[in-house]
Amino acid sequence: MRLPPSPLRRGHRRRRAVIGTLSAATGLLVGAGAVLWAGHHYEVYAVAGPSMQPGLDPGARIVVELLDEDGRAHIERGDVVLFPDPGSWADHAERSALGEPGHGRAADSAAPLDEVPATVVKRVVGLPGERVVCCSRAGKLLIDGHELDEPYLHPSGGRFASDLAFDTVVPDGAVWVLGDHRAVSRDSRSDPAGALQGAVEVDDLIGVVRTRM
Repeated sequence: MRLPPSPLRRGHRRRRAVIGTLSAATGLLVGAGAVLWAGHHYEVYAVAGPSMQPGLDPGARIVVELLDEDGRAHIERGDVVLFPDPGSWADHAERSALGEPGHGRAADSAAPLDEVPATVVKRVVGLPGERVVCCSRAGKLLIDGHELDEPYLHPSGGRFASDLAFDTVVPDGAVWVLGDHRAVSRDSRSDPAGALQGAVEVDDLIGVVRTRM
């Protein structure tokens, strides 16, 4: 049985209509660093790690809608989100300095180790209160007992959505996040001893990736 779409988001569909215009304004976005468009703030980030391949390669530029309280309340499954590294998810070898002004910021890597935490980019697969299990007999993730179709996964993963088994209930006010290239991604699976057993607080989310440049 295919997992039904998340019911959480209602107001974000209309925002996608402006993304084509934002992409066309590439020079403006990169030059300005942050842009206010139709009442929403956007920033350009540079992807530095491989954990979101094949959709986002290292070096890709992504347009991120910065989230306020209302935006965080409408996060849905499948959203690709940015948040500060909980502490050990961004591999040391993948970290790099933030881009110079006008050249975006780094995602899934970030600043010098003694300055600010890395910024991590991952995909939301589990929402508050849901039970997330790996894996079904077919090798897919189960959300409240329903198989999750994940066409975005890196093909190197083979038959299984994760090589690490897990069974967790997402805490209230948090989301369960995974990389698309799971063989190289540190994500919610990597932090079972954390305060939220690997989940990320919704309040910690910086933004949602709306398009790549």
